[in-house]
Amino acid sequence: MYTEYEDFYLHVGWPDEHGRFPIHVVHSPCGETRQPVWQENKLRLAACQHVLDYLEELIAEPEEVELLGRSLHEFLFPAEVDEIFRRCREEKTKGLRVRLRIDPEELSLLPWEYCFDPRTGQYLALERQTRFSFRQLLAAFSVHEASVNAG
Repeated sequence: MYTEYEDFYLHVGWPDEHGRFPIHVVHSPCGETRQPVWQENKLRLAACQHVLDYLEELIAEPEEVELLGRSLHEFLFPAEVDEIFRRCREEKTKGLRVRLRIDPEELSLLPWEYCFDPRTGQYLALERQTRFSFRQLLAAFSVHEASVNAG
């Protein structure tokens, strides 16, 4: 287990007129996205609603939870974002803390801690080298985002 972590700030903004969401690596030890990556909403929430309900009742089947987690990961880590994330995770001396900010309420209510990485076969929140922060972050993220944009 790591004792030191570097921050990977990830922001999901409001959708455009076509329903695409901007996903932006605001700051990371391996670089940022120059512009937001526009992501189609591929979450298929209607098909996953029963899994979300089962999670709330703690009776979801593992296969269904993994399927939801894969969908969350696919949305949150489009190719360019995933490339930066992979490079950061290759750093072996420090862990990586994913700090997530999601503006649209309908997306912020999702259980992002169930994000499942198909390459590692693990949920991001359970990986030893990765810490996942979402709910406690909003105020701290705004301060950091302002300092990154000002610098």
